[in-house]
Amino acid sequence: MRSFIYIGFIICCTSCTSFLDEADRSLIAYDEFFLEESDAQFAVDAIYSHLGANSFYAKYYWLIPALCSDIGVANVTDPDLQEFSNFSISPTNKIVESIWSELYAGIQTCNFAIKHIPSAPNTENKKNALLAEARFFRALFHFDLVRFFGDVPLELDFYSTNDQPFEKARLPKDSILSFLAQEFNASAEDLPVSAEGRPVKVTALAYLVKTYVLLKDYPKAYLTSRMVLSSHALLNDYADVFKVSQNLNSEIIFALSFNRFHRGPMNVEALPEELLGEAITRPTADHLASYDATDRRLSATFSTFEDQVLVTKYWDQGVEPLGGETANDLPLLRLPDIMLLHVEIINEVRKSTNAEAIQLMNAIRARARFDGTVVHNILPDLSNMNYALSKEAILLERQRELAYEGYRWFDLVRTGELEQKVSLAKPEVNVSSTHYLFPIPQREIEKNSLLVQNPGY
Repeated sequence: MRSFIYIGFIICCTSCTSFLDEADRSLIAYDEFFLEESDAQFAVDAIYSHLGANSFYAKYYWLIPALCSDIGVANVTDPDLQEFSNFSISPTNKIVESIWSELYAGIQTCNFAIKHIPSAPNTENKKNALLAEARFFRALFHFDLVRFFGDVPLELDFYSTNDQPFEKARLPKDSILSFLAQEFNASAEDLPVSAEGRPVKVTALAYLVKTYVLLKDYPKAYLTSRMVLSSHALLNDYADVFKVSQNLNSEIIFALSFNRFHRGPMNVEALPEELLGEAITRPTADHLASYDATDRRLSATFSTFEDQVLVTKYWDQGVEPLGGETANDLPLLRLPDIMLLHVEIINEVRKSTNAEAIQLMNAIRARARFDGTVVHNILPDLSNMNYALSKEAILLERQRELAYEGYRWFDLVRTGELEQKVSLAKPEVNVSSTHYLFPIPQREIEKNSLLVQNPGY
């Protein structure tokens, strides 16, 4: 089981002392690595441990942006989750700490691979492909750090646990995003066209679109998103997207891959044990009211049990009737995200929609009319809209289409709608511009004197 020994070693030695507690130094020495062709692959495979069932991505990525928005509330006594739901997030919040530490740990695992793959005894084509995969993930982890925290340290070097502790200042988020655009673009050059459960060319291009949108570089975003749109297709039935039999379906651009041997925790987090007791979250009344009663996305995302509305998007009841750990994948990026971003890009450039934008919007709405058997007379086709009407329509469609997939808080922050939307759905909470970023974890500030807290915390 040599690969597991290698992966375990890499994970331990990548726990950089600036971000994590000191790791065990008793494992294999570095010079035993990269002597065989398989070693470079093992180094890249180790990155996937940061995307596994126990990772922040699997447990909270789909949940936290819903709680910290107008679509979801925490339905438990867990104080850390409640802080997101009621916008009282503290710098000592354990989930905030895990976001920061897990993403930087992932970056260090990437840096380990990037540093050593060039010296491995592989062909140049193989090394380029592995380097592209590691660079893609390093960019992805930085991308999410920027979205959660704003200005952050950019970490491009590998530090072993034998190195001295170091301190780094936060860099402006736009500078980091500009660098990430280069990284996603470069990764797309050498990633394969297809690979089951791993990033491919179009995956990097899709994240490049999202990076350009944050940079407000709409001309480049437009050209790149058109390439992504041509490579994927919507399923006929929205509910099929989240069935175990449809893992890695035609509209999934990137997902955390699970199966019957390696199961995901989404339903453990979302559903009460054996459907008794309290669920971890529930949708707001405002969010439920945003759907037509026969909108397929409503029944595919929520179900009512014993007067509780539960998030059942990832529960394939026909295959896993008892819930629990699931073989269902967790999509991190689906085609409708890029479709609606493309509409948004057009609206920002033209200050209105056009035929191309309306066609994409109407394709998403048309699918939502179909309940698997019948096409309902709801969600009529849209026609051209001015800037303000289009912006509101896009945000509403994203709310319904992408609920509990890790989008809503990011969308409200990006569009400047956080205070308005949350105040309507949760009038009891005090939301402000402070909440456009999460706090820098207090323990990281104590380790690194160059880190400065985000305003308001």
